[in-house]
Amino acid sequence: NNLLKVRDHCHITGNYRRCICVKCNFQLTNPSSVPIFFHNLTYDNHFIIREFGCNDKDIHVIPNSSEIYISFSKEIAPKFNIKFVDTYRFMAEKLSKLAKNLSEDKLRFRETIKVFSIKVLGLVTRKGVFPYEYVDSWSKLNDFFLPLLRPQVLTAITLGEYSDYYLKTDVVILADVFENFRDLCLSTLELDPAHYMTAPGFAYDCMLKYTKIEIERLKCPNMLLFIENSIRGGITHQLNANIPNIEELNYNSNEPITWITYLDCVNLYGKSMLTELSFNDFEWVDDLNIDVTKIADDSEVGYIL
Repeated sequence: NNLLKVRDHCHITGNYRRCICVKCNFQLTNPSSVPIFFHNLTYDNHFIIREFGCNDKDIHVIPNSSEIYISFSKEIAPKFNIKFVDTYRFMAEKLSKLAKNLSEDKLRFRETIKVFSIKVLGLVTRKGVFPYEYVDSWSKLNDFFLPLLRPQVLTAITLGEYSDYYLKTDVVILADVFENFRDLCLSTLELDPAHYMTAPGFAYDCMLKYTKIEIERLKCPNMLLFIENSIRGGITHQLNANIPNIEELNYNSNEPITWITYLDCVNLYGKSMLTELSFNDFEWVDDLNIDVTKIADDSEVGYIL
């Protein structure tokens, strides 16, 4: 109530939008990019990347490796770009199965029913088929395909027309699947996944919002590299055992008898995320005599080895 109220307006059209406080007004900016969502973009992105060199506009890539990209963008105007995002990194499942999860409520297909009649919704939302091996030339797209059941009409179409239909169904179904996912995240977590690249990045911000923790930004490069190299995970194994009466093993009677056992922890990562985690006041420790095995799991001070 103590903040100055201002007339918020669109900086493109000049139209008045609302009356808001000056603090919120400073946070409003015009978008600098438009996201383009693909499902399983990692698999199909190479043909897009090849066309990015058509001019000298800037290209930005967030790589996972030299062949796999998390996201990439292309400048199309000064300070404005198109950004490609893979929805599979949020919903790691086939699009047909994701659509099946929504099929109980037909009204959840908001974009699909704008293009197709609700009477054929069960047909267009199930997994489609396409003769990829048969289409080996442009001329094949002119071949007549099996009749397509349109609303109240049985029509014979070309393979090219069916290809357009096949693409259109994938586009609108992905739009509905991701929009429903956004609705769920906004209603429960109050964050929009459309502003993120991957589910882990989205989950990280959800954690910060829920815990209200302010993580210290490390300014020492050596400390950052040390912490990254100390991250552990995956399978841990011991290959050597000292067991008598087994011919294949070189038993040493001067050493204690040791055995190998197999342990499996269900939800190991989930369990570890429930434990304490350091987030500030990082400093180097010179005392190498600290026995880390005697430090409680819920200790106020933790150590990274």
